Amino acid sequence: MVGGGLIGLAIAHELGRDGAAVTVLEKDDFAQHQSSQNWGFVRQQGRSPAELPLMKLANSLWQRLSDDLGYDAGWTMGGNLAVFETQKQEAAYRRWLEIGQAAGIESRFVTGREAADLIPGWKREIRGGIFAASDGQADPEAAARAYVQACRKSGVSMHAHTPALALLTEEGKIRGVQTRTGTIQTSEVVLASGAWSRQILRQAGINLPQNYVHGTVSLTTPHEPVTRTTVWGPGFSFRQRRDGRFICAMGGGGLVDIGLDTIAQTTAFFGAFRRNWKKFALRPGRQIPQELRALLSGQPAASYGPPRARVDTRQPRLALKRLKDTVRGLEGLQIDRSWSGLIDSTPDGLPVIDNKVGIEGLTLATGFSGHGYGLVPAVGLVASELVQGKTPSEDLTAMRFGRFNDGDYVPPNAIL
Repeated sequence: MVGGGLIGLAIAHELGRDGAAVTVLEKDDFAQHQSSQNWGFVRQQGRSPAELPLMKLANSLWQRLSDDLGYDAGWTMGGNLAVFETQKQEAAYRRWLEIGQAAGIESRFVTGREAADLIPGWKREIRGGIFAASDGQADPEAAARAYVQACRKSGVSMHAHTPALALLTEEGKIRGVQTRTGTIQTSEVVLASGAWSRQILRQAGINLPQNYVHGTVSLTTPHEPVTRTTVWGPGFSFRQRRDGRFICAMGGGGLVDIGLDTIAQTTAFFGAFRRNWKKFALRPGRQIPQELRALLSGQPAASYGPPRARVDTRQPRLALKRLKDTVRGLEGLQIDRSWSGLIDSTPDGLPVIDNKVGIEGLTLATGFSGHGYGLVPAVGLVASELVQGKTPSEDLTAMRFGRFNDGDYVPPNAIL
């Protein structure tokens, strides 16, 4: 297993529980990056229709995950409220509501007054929203601790601060993984390395279209309990943790570095950018000097890897203001700290979960485009089934790697 974030840990746990000998290689601490730096939302609402069946499975698994792992995964079922403010947004939400209900999601339309009934102290003027009572939240750090402990209990060999330097192949088959301390011989590798996947795959001759978004999140000082419901709206989002602190962010989007590798992928990502450009702030990438050195040495710019995550310093203040503008009684809240994670994105906003990628014995579970946290337990299950030659519990056709080579994909069509 290359990658010790939550996706990698979930797959490793499932394989270990099934009796496989599993080694996890993680370049830093386990779940250090986006796995522990996301919003903590576990929602079915607003997802791409292609992702809904897998997310329905994930939701059912989250509800019993603490019992399954034997450790507290931080799950709370308080529902998800997603609100809209314009007629155009309402039309998109109503279209999605038909799709979601047809897929078995129990989302329902709510008026502005009903939103105020769901969230005590609600004061923002809205046209309406949709609400799914079975959606919820889970503390990312608690989930990470639970999976690490469960992996160790199931016999997984865990190696933090052990980066995979290269995938070793012979005649189109996996033969091992090169690390700083030597070679691990294996005929099966699962690559679940998030934003670092493109770099590793390029070294193996595989071109995965992948870009990165810096997603800024803030944590407030504590407050008495207000709501267990996660809330998303245009330009704002929040949830209240068990300890009373709010997680708040700007409701999607983020900071995008423009580097040489970003420019090289313009064709693949043009549709996604055209549809969502208002959500992103573009900045010259700090990795350009390293990319230039890679090119001068005869390597592609992608061989350098992703940039270091950085906070958009404007967002914490705005996210807190919009939280206070939405719920009365929070005037005393302050930002305790803010952080940023690297969200790895694909041209259609869907992940790659596939073992037919051009190298026998290699399975990919990457490219989750900001939606991966909610999917964690389901991806653990279906990817482990792929590795073991079983039929996956859900159809993964829309998440096959070959769609990019075939041009068989559309720009992201999730509404949240």
